[in-house]
Amino acid sequence: MKIKSLGLLTLLVLVALAACAPAPTPVPTAAPPTAAPKPTTPPEPPKAPTVAPTTAPASSASSVASGPTATRPPAPATATPRPPAVTAAPGAIKVNFWHHLSAPEQVDMIQKFADEFNAKNPKYYIVPSFQGTTSGMPKKVNAAITAGSTPDMVTGNPGDLFDYALSGAMVALDSYIKDSTDGLDPALLAEMSFKLPNGQELFFDIGPDGKTYGLSVARSMNVMYYNIDMLKAAGFNNPPATWDEFDKICAAVTKGDQYCYPATASSMDTSAFAAWVFSRGGTYASADEKKATFDDQAGIDTLKWLQNMAKTGWGKIPSVTSRGDQADFGNGKAAFAFGSTAGLPFFQDAVKGRKEGPFQWSIAPIPAGPKGKQVVNFFGPSIGIMKTTADKQKGAWLFLRYLLQKENQAEWALRLVYYPASKSARDYVLSLSADQVKATNARVASVFEQFKKGASFVPLGLREPTAAAWQGPRATIATMLTAVFTGKSSADFTATDPEAAAKEGVQRVNKILESYGK
Repeated sequence: MKIKSLGLLTLLVLVALAACAPAPTPVPTAAPPTAAPKPTTPPEPPKAPTVAPTTAPASSASSVASGPTATRPPAPATATPRPPAVTAAPGAIKVNFWHHLSAPEQVDMIQKFADEFNAKNPKYYIVPSFQGTTSGMPKKVNAAITAGSTPDMVTGNPGDLFDYALSGAMVALDSYIKDSTDGLDPALLAEMSFKLPNGQELFFDIGPDGKTYGLSVARSMNVMYYNIDMLKAAGFNNPPATWDEFDKICAAVTKGDQYCYPATASSMDTSAFAAWVFSRGGTYASADEKKATFDDQAGIDTLKWLQNMAKTGWGKIPSVTSRGDQADFGNGKAAFAFGSTAGLPFFQDAVKGRKEGPFQWSIAPIPAGPKGKQVVNFFGPSIGIMKTTADKQKGAWLFLRYLLQKENQAEWALRLVYYPASKSARDYVLSLSADQVKATNARVASVFEQFKKGASFVPLGLREPTAAAWQGPRATIATMLTAVFTGKSSADFTATDPEAAAKEGVQRVNKILESYGK
């Protein structure tokens, strides 16, 4: 698998951004429940995790080479997994499930799901195993593929799953999905089928061969965070619906220590760039994802906007070197930030910690350009099944199907601050009371109004390229954004003018795409 190292982005941040880029938005943690939520009753009260995390857990994104940076946190501390509550029945078929969910309550959630499934399906025995963040898992999985000792099912970004599929290690899920006895319920299948404007499915990972290699239980989205009080003080009662309105607000709020947009590694990354291009009506990539296309007018206009942010002072590099976008937004300096909805509780923490007291804030879709529309960019991991034996594959599928039950989708979503794959599960989550949400994840309860607002953005969702070959170019795109914002060339990227940078960026990305697998 052609995966570019983190060295390029690290050098870029140190040289171009003067070590100011923060760690990306982390995924919140909470105490685990003792039982899965029931359809008509709230989740049971939480119990304390065995080990408190010292940093945010990994969730929906991988390394620069492996997935969206908008939700990619630093390497997490993990909880001590609790022992399985169910003993394997004699002769049970063991199904090894490698996952990246590291926070104490997430590890506990996976084990709880396994216990429930194992109790109801004694023929199989699910064995969950934390295998590192999504940046590290691909290395382990590829090593296992080489050694011929793969797990039976894995979590991973779509591009990673497609990469494993190219090596012949993944099982196409289509026959399982459509099986007349053990397939997905037609109603659930219809709910999960959400086609994007380019025909791509949002919750099904369909490879270039037309086969499905992954299913998502829930996904997060890139959105715009905004300071309600700051906008109102400047005479604006609503968040900007267009980029022209965004600029007008920036001009009005930028004064003294206040400014508009914090340029950090998490708010000026490839996922944000994709959303900005989409919102201006751009294509970003060809329909078959074999070519980059962000050198069109939408891409150029996006880079012109970014350059203007720096020239006007509306955009600044935060002085805080760790999670500076959250810090400057939380202390009332920055009017906006772009990031994942998975970071909602962490933005709330920053706002609550403000010395002058908290302020009102919320989220909105990405503003629209003259030829575009408001959008959000979806990302997040999926679950795939690896080629092992027919019995193990069947057990893995039945467990995946179990995870897609409405209440399980809902709990998964609340644990990770994601949006469930099916409409019925989303509706179920939104129908919960604050106390019910608090019983599952108190941190989500504190931002439940913002979370519910984000659910209304689901119909606006788009996805950046998910093909395996697109994982490597992410660092190049991040380098391009930094070159344009700072106006500084480097050995890794020479152009700083928007039009020239878009052209160079596409050329560099296409070269990487063409060399993939060779």
